[in-house]
Amino acid sequence: MTKTPLFSDLNEDITDVLSKSSMILITNKDGTIMYVNDHLCKSLKYKRTQLIGQNINILYPTSYSHVFFKKIHITINKKNIWRGEMTLSTEDGNHFSLHTTVVPLINEERNIDQYISIGIDINNQYKSGHTLTRALDKLTQSHKELMDIKYALDESTIIAITDQKGVITYVNNTFCEISKYRRNELIGQNLRMLNSNYHSKQFFNDLWQTIGRGDIWRGEVRNLAKDGTYYWVYTTIVPFLNDDGKPYQYIAIRNDITERKQTEQSLKLILDKLTHSHQEMTDDNRSYHLPTNNYKEITVNGYPEITKLIHRFNEMVHTINDSRRKIEHQAYHDSLTGLPNRYKIEQKLEDAFQRSKEQQQSLALFFLDLDGFKMVNDLMGHHIGDLLLKEVSERLKNTVQSKGMIARQGGDEFLILLERATKKEAAQVATKILECLTIPFTFNNQDFYLTLSIGISLYPEGGQTIESMIKNADTAMYVAKDRGKNNYQFFTNEPSRQLNRKHQLATGLKHAIHNDEFVLYYQPQYNLKTGELRALEAFIRWKHPRLGFILPSEFLPLAKETGMTTEIGKWVLYEACQQNKRWQEAFNVAVPISINVSPIHLRNECFLGDIKDILTKTNMEAQYLEIEMTESELSDMTEEIEVLQMFKNIGGKVALDNFGTGSSSLSMLSRLPVDILKIDRSFIQDVHSNQRKAAIIQSIIDLGNRLSFNLVAEGVESVEQAEFLKQHNCHTGQGYYFAKPMTVEELEATFK
Repeated sequence: MTKTPLFSDLNEDITDVLSKSSMILITNKDGTIMYVNDHLCKSLKYKRTQLIGQNINILYPTSYSHVFFKKIHITINKKNIWRGEMTLSTEDGNHFSLHTTVVPLINEERNIDQYISIGIDINNQYKSGHTLTRALDKLTQSHKELMDIKYALDESTIIAITDQKGVITYVNNTFCEISKYRRNELIGQNLRMLNSNYHSKQFFNDLWQTIGRGDIWRGEVRNLAKDGTYYWVYTTIVPFLNDDGKPYQYIAIRNDITERKQTEQSLKLILDKLTHSHQEMTDDNRSYHLPTNNYKEITVNGYPEITKLIHRFNEMVHTINDSRRKIEHQAYHDSLTGLPNRYKIEQKLEDAFQRSKEQQQSLALFFLDLDGFKMVNDLMGHHIGDLLLKEVSERLKNTVQSKGMIARQGGDEFLILLERATKKEAAQVATKILECLTIPFTFNNQDFYLTLSIGISLYPEGGQTIESMIKNADTAMYVAKDRGKNNYQFFTNEPSRQLNRKHQLATGLKHAIHNDEFVLYYQPQYNLKTGELRALEAFIRWKHPRLGFILPSEFLPLAKETGMTTEIGKWVLYEACQQNKRWQEAFNVAVPISINVSPIHLRNECFLGDIKDILTKTNMEAQYLEIEMTESELSDMTEEIEVLQMFKNIGGKVALDNFGTGSSSLSMLSRLPVDILKIDRSFIQDVHSNQRKAAIIQSIIDLGNRLSFNLVAEGVESVEQAEFLKQHNCHTGQGYYFAKPMTVEELEATFK
């Protein structure tokens, strides 16, 4: 089970028993659910997100009497443990009987803060009851110790807990004191409210990437208090992971370092003043004007005490300058690789940019991004990832040498500045950089292969300002990634326009559903023998507010890249089912609606639940829903086949789209729970002039009929094609010969 702070110090037998045999639930004193374990979610068929923040009454049957709860409250409000049998309701309306223990959690003020409920299935209680009892006894014994630890932490440490999106769910008193906010002003708000705008966007991107991977993050953060003052905290953020290894909440433990940071700032000011003073005292024999009775000018050679003081002062300044140099090096160099950081190269770029303008010389800026580094980092861990970054840095230094400056931009990104470099020279350097990574990196007797995508902007055509040079090099790098990675690209306007369009579409996708920009078109399928309407296939189109209609071939790949596939698929499913139900009621048109899905949808654990939920909400029967899968997307479909079979079990139909163009074998076809084969349009187009295609179509039709599949021919555009298919016992036709994809209004006109 995922350990909460409450369980972090308990021994393995407790956590093992509790995770495997018990349902665990934590509420606050008002009954609001703050934590549930995976065992409870699976047993009661709820998602965690459906329960967190809800009142515990959501789980109780309506048949429970007020007297039953009153007895429980009397016991636990006296700070005693309650044990007994209890029944909970599952998400689908069934009941689950539990042997339950409710433990009140006492805070440092000796008041009840929370309740933890631990239950086991009554049917299994005898199997694990003895061990669970020992575990509960141990839990009770540990309670005071845990409260002591909590008290110590609250007194000495700033603590906050957030959900996976950064929304605050708990803060202690120390957090409220330093932030100047009341607790009720913080709970439910995002931690961004404390952002002082001191740190860069990259700083927070790195932070979220680290904890999003389930790793602990540590660092210094400047926050903004409610009264407008700033305070510094040394922060440790610990992710809490579910059984899938994904974070579901974070605990941030902070220590106030404001005084130390202020001292450092004061010391820096003193160092600046001392350094300035030292410049005025270059040697011991300089004449100083010292006051005497006759105001005569003398040298310090006559005053050994002053000479000694000057020597000591020089030694102190030397030490200070050494410290200053170390501080400056840390400020302008990457701590991992030792390379200059972005701030340093931007300073260098500013000087080089000015020289290039004055001397009318060329200038090249490289933006490098490691291809596939994230996968290696995730699979092998950050230790190997750090070693790879160091080795890449060494290879870059050995390749570029004195030709230019290399800097680490952050993460797996690097910048290279070449002064007085022509386009040809820049291309030569880029080629050598790509070649230097062809040799594998070896760690622990294991080889790793990495490549680079490189974008290059040249002055003056690649940018007239420092900011535009960096931006355009970054844009060119993304063009290199789009063109297969492991290559370099110079910034030009045309590819950048394409990339800008892609970026514009990717950004717009996130708002398209909310802004009602998607629309469905419907294409009929007709029975080739009777001419009757057999089904309707739904096609999504995007009506972009500025770019007009966008076809799925352009925006669906972007949806996959941006993680929007599932959300868009759910919208299509709901919209199509809702519309089909309207047609059934308004026009008595009761035919299936066909929707295209991808393996991404089938691998989503919520997919089947979403279908059931949508069918319930739209009041449409499952027999009127068909889902289509493209043959070319089939590979190892073990999990997907199970989902498809469950979909069929509720009454739905499954179609295999573009059949004949993919690589699926006959053995795969025998395993798939398919009802419908859709013959690809490429076979239909020249069926009369291409005997081989005609033979293939006849074979597919014969195979489909023998396997009792419903056969649908796509792309039928002529009466000759329709007649050929009809003569060879193909059941259904779809294409422009019958009807093009139509809007709701156009299709309804055919129903009247």
